[in-house]
Amino acid sequence: MERKIINERRTWEYISKSGRENPDSKIGVYAAEAESYKVFWNQFRPIISSYHDLKSLDDNFCHPLSSFQNLPPKIIHPKLITVLARIARNLRDFPFPASISGMERMEVCNLIINALKDIPGHFYYLDQVTENVKNKLQSKKLLFGNSDRFMKSAGFCQKWSQGRVIFVSKYLKVHIWINEEDHLRIMCIAPNADFESCIFDLLLILRYLELKLSFAYSKKLGFLTSCPSNLGTGFRASLHARCNKDEIKQLEKLGLDIRSCYGENHPIEGDIYDISIKQRLGITESQIINKLYEALLTIL
Repeated sequence: MERKIINERRTWEYISKSGRENPDSKIGVYAAEAESYKVFWNQFRPIISSYHDLKSLDDNFCHPLSSFQNLPPKIIHPKLITVLARIARNLRDFPFPASISGMERMEVCNLIINALKDIPGHFYYLDQVTENVKNKLQSKKLLFGNSDRFMKSAGFCQKWSQGRVIFVSKYLKVHIWINEEDHLRIMCIAPNADFESCIFDLLLILRYLELKLSFAYSKKLGFLTSCPSNLGTGFRASLHARCNKDEIKQLEKLGLDIRSCYGENHPIEGDIYDISIKQRLGITESQIINKLYEALLTIL
C-alpha cells in the first residue's frame, strides 16, 4: 500500500497540487524526486526558465561548476544586521521530502546523522524536544515547523515530526535542517556583511558531507531540489538589512528578491528586510554573492 501511495505522489497532479490549492504561490510546484525533472520536463521548463531569468534552456544548456572564489570584502554598516548563506541538497536515489515515505525519511535522517556524528554539535529531534527547547530554538531562528500552507498542500508535513532533526554545530556558526523542504538545509549566519567568514564555516561542513554522502545532481540543472527556485547551486545568500521604502523600490528594480527576515511566507515587520538574488541556476555561488554585494553598495 505504501508503494502505491508513493507512486500517486509522482504524478503532475500531485506535483502541482500546492499551486492549485494556493493560487498566490510564487512557484506552486515541487518535484517528487530527481526523475520528476526528466518525466515532466515540458511542464517544468517554462517555470524554471522564467524564475531564473534564462533566455535559453535548451538541450545544450549546462549549469556551471560550483565556485566560491573571489568573495567581496567585509562591510560593517549600521544598516546591515546579518548575512545568511544556505545550501540545499537532496540525497541521490531517494524521493524528495514531499513524496517520501515515513520509512525512507527515517533512512535519510539516519544517513545524515551518521555522516555528521564526528562533528561537535547537538542534535535536536523534533519528536522529542520539549516546548521550552522549541521556544529557545525559535528565538534564535533555528527552528523549522509545519505551519506553511504551501508546503502542507505539497505533502511535506506528513507524519510530523518523524525524522525531522536540527543539528547545531558547537564551534561553527552553522546549523542544519534535516528533512524540511529538502533532505539537507545547511545554513550559516554571520554579523554585518561578512561573506568570507560565513562561507568559510559553511564550506567546512559541506565539503565534509560531500565525502560521506551522494547528492542528486544533473549537468543541465545542477543540484536537484524540491522547489525549482533552488535548482543549480542550491545556494541562497541573503542580507538582513534596515531599509526605507525608497531603497526597497530601488533594490526591486535591480531584480532582487525582497522578503521577511522570518521566511518567505511571513509578513515583513518594521524596516528590516531579507534581500537576496533570485537566480541560482546558470550562475556560480561566487557570482550570486558578488551580485548581492553590488546591489548592497547602491543603498549604502
